[in-house]
Amino acid sequence: MLVYAQLQQSNEHQKWNNYNQLNIHYAALYRDIPEELEATSCKRFDKLTVSGKKWIRSYFNLYSEEHYLYQQNLIPEEMWTKRIDNGVEVNMLSYPVIVEGYEKWKERGSFKHPEEFVIFVDAKIAKLRTKLDEVLAQCKKSVTPIKALEPKKL
Repeated sequence: MLVYAQLQQSNEHQKWNNYNQLNIHYAALYRDIPEELEATSCKRFDKLTVSGKKWIRSYFNLYSEEHYLYQQNLIPEEMWTKRIDNGVEVNMLSYPVIVEGYEKWKERGSFKHPEEFVIFVDAKIAKLRTKLDEVLAQCKKSVTPIKALEPKKL
């Protein structure tokens, strides 16, 4: 019984260690986010530089690794559901260009991810499609300069 408890504790510790290693990789990826992706959520994939396009590919490569570790029960479930997967949804809605990038890279046959990951991401995008379309519609509206919103003086 004691050996089982120690093994279970060791496995739980390793899951957290795996999660922490992913966080280090994620922090490095975000530290190196190209300025063009930070500046606007309205930029289109075909207008990105090569580094912007590669960054999106790296983002989904990391997400695929995280998904695999989650599927293999090698990271804590609560971190997957509350932090990683939820965070990807937030990023997709905040920066729809990453969704467009995912679709372009997939279309080119450039992603060599496990089929279950592709199905998973496609389903997530389908679930968010209405909200994504709303975000993109806002990008097409003209923006009123702040100066024009100042009250008129009498």
